[in-house]
Amino acid sequence: MLVVSRDPINEAGMDVLAARVTSQGRFRSVPSVAEVEPSEDNGLTETSFVLCHAVVELPQDKLDARPFGQLSVSHMLEVDKKLIYAFDLDRYVRKDEEEEESQEESAT
Repeated sequence: MLVVSRDPINEAGMDVLAARVTSQGRFRSVPSVAEVEPSEDNGLTETSFVLCHAVVELPQDKLDARPFGQLSVSHMLEVDKKLIYAFDLDRYVRKDEEEEESQEESAT
């Protein structure tokens, strides 16, 4: 599991949001999946896939007291993009852009 909730939530002892992580390559082509190569920092032993569409709420006492690794900033940015995609969080931004384009076309 990869904790994806904001640090203040995690630090307050509240339930956290976590995305499932798997080593099954069949998820590689799913648009809401972030691929992560193993490294010393992240503690992974094989290429893994963060399933950003498979996020669950977990009580903190269900997590290991000591995480086995941490993703790099670049990997977390990729996870963020996939979470935005999975939850369609940019739909209103896209809608605003489409409306602006439509208004510009109407003005010409």
